[in-house]
Amino acid sequence: MGWFNKLTERVDLMGEMFAQTDALRNFDSFGPTMEGQLRNAMYACAGCQDTEKCKEWLAEGRRHAHPPRFCPNAGRIREFRSLS
Repeated sequence: MGWFNKLTERVDLMGEMFAQTDALRNFDSFGPTMEGQLRNAMYACAGCQDTEKCKEWLAEGRRHAHPPRFCPNAGRIREFRSLS
C-alpha cells in the first residue's frame, strides 16, 4: 500500500472512530487549538500498528462508545468528549 493510500485509509478510520465514540460532539466549543489537536490525532493514527484490530472494532458499529484501549487516540478522544 502506498503512503497516500495508507494516509487516506487511516483518516477514514479515524473519522469513523471519532463518530462511533462521539469524540467531536462538542466540536464548536473546541477553540483555536483544534487544528493542532486533529493534526496530532492524525499522526497518531497514521503510526498505529493495530489497523486490523481497529477495523474489526469499527465493523461492530458501536455508537456512543468508549474508545478502545489499543487506540493511540483513546486519551485524546476522552479529552474531546469531556469538552463542553
